[in-house]
Amino acid sequence: HSEREVLLFHCLKELSGGKFEESLLLVEDYLSQYPRDAMGLKLQNDICYFTGQNFRMRDGVARCLPEMDEETPFYGYILGMYAFVLEESFEYDKAQEFAQMALQRNSKDVWAIHALAHTLEMQGKAEEMIRLLIESKDNWEHSNLRCHISWHLALSYLDLGQYEQGLSVYDTQIASNIEFLGVFALVDCTQLLQRFEFEGLKVGDRWEAVWPRWMKHAGDHRLSFNDAHIALAVGASEDPVVQKEALHSWEKFCSDSKDDSRTSHVNLRNVCVPLLRAILAYRTSRFVDCVRELLRIRYHLYVIGGSNAQREIFFLLLIRACLATKNKKFLSLVKQLVNEKMASGTQSMMMKRLLASVA
Repeated sequence: HSEREVLLFHCLKELSGGKFEESLLLVEDYLSQYPRDAMGLKLQNDICYFTGQNFRMRDGVARCLPEMDEETPFYGYILGMYAFVLEESFEYDKAQEFAQMALQRNSKDVWAIHALAHTLEMQGKAEEMIRLLIESKDNWEHSNLRCHISWHLALSYLDLGQYEQGLSVYDTQIASNIEFLGVFALVDCTQLLQRFEFEGLKVGDRWEAVWPRWMKHAGDHRLSFNDAHIALAVGASEDPVVQKEALHSWEKFCSDSKDDSRTSHVNLRNVCVPLLRAILAYRTSRFVDCVRELLRIRYHLYVIGGSNAQREIFFLLLIRACLATKNKKFLSLVKQLVNEKMASGTQSMMMKRLLASVA
């Protein structure tokens, strides 16, 4: 085997053992020697994504991109990759610029379309998002990201208060993908059903197709991102036995496991178990307990990975729990949390509705 292959082998060996940080250091060492390797760069980005290291994800592409040119394999896709990591680092204008550069080379570059969607999502530009996704539908509706891009479309309808359209997208373009896309679709389903409920919508029996499937993965603990969504699904089961058993199982796993080398095990103990407690408190109307649990872990939640847009669901959970307390102090906190969000420059109609509700 070549030295290059051996370097990648060791990186993947650490990754398969759940040692994300060690794996990340190895792939970054590899890229310092082979900066034109698109697949190596994609691996660096994916590990950063699932450990919540947005700026490191951006910097990985920033280091390698100047070493590339139009002749580099997958160059256009690297531009789209850069667009997404710029968006996750709050550089929205630059992100849109690189997404357009990628799409000029290939209008069916789904990751670049996805990056554009994220820039609009984070700026609360829901109407612009709907236009973008409807106009470009031929370029993404047959891709493996179709379910997730539909999630962005449904979020935009939700933000505008167009709930029937949002539910329709859920039923026809998202829930229908569960069997084929598995966990990827379950994440989108869980996110949307919870957000629908936050907005006061009755989702009927839709959870029944989602939470039991998550339970098959409740003991995996390989990705903290999945554990966080399993926590939402456990809450949604509204089954006290399922809820109690899940919490007991996770707490026991943390006390039994002494292996702090696995990233997901450390995160389970420090973040995901408290998050599950918060969600169960919310589901059983112990809203003050929910708020207190969330405030303790709020600025540590990034470690579960995922995108800023996906993790925002836990910000919304905090707001909804504060509102439900009907406590003057926590209602004041709602106003401050929305002010914090509005300071980012978002035009979100949902945030404006929330602000009006506590004005």
